[in-house]
Amino acid sequence: MAIGILLAKTLRPMQHDPAACLRGGSGVLHDAHALQAVLQCIPHDEEREILQSFVASGGNMMQLSDAERFVWRLGTIPDVKTRVRALLLMLQGSTQLLDVQTKLNTHQAAARQLRNSRAFGSVLAHVLALGNFLNYGNSRVGNARGFRVSNLNKLQVC
Repeated sequence: MAIGILLAKTLRPMQHDPAACLRGGSGVLHDAHALQAVLQCIPHDEEREILQSFVASGGNMMQLSDAERFVWRLGTIPDVKTRVRALLLMLQGSTQLLDVQTKLNTHQAAARQLRNSRAFGSVLAHVLALGNFLNYGNSRVGNARGFRVSNLNKLQVC
């Protein structure tokens, strides 16, 4: 998305002093979408160098567009990308943690059900017996006491 559009839609409070907004006191900091937009606007090294050389050569900042001035100001903030990512983590961390916790609980419940299932244990015992029957007479793999669960993929119907 073009930086000018982001400035008009989302980042208006940050336009004139992004450093002050990143220090605090701006509603922008409480909006994850705005912070993700700021991440998109952070200049790459070559862009930063072009803007710095323009300013160092005595270029008038007013000749730059609002978007270019904004990008230049962002580029002057030390570790801006790390700071914005940290703010995003502060905003989204608890939500992401809840999502991971929900998935973990689901996996733990499924594992508990498999461990306690007599039917699943019976299926595994039959698979072991079938494998031992098919490998009868083979001193290396016959009469096995178990098998790797990853080998169950080999039982797929062709």
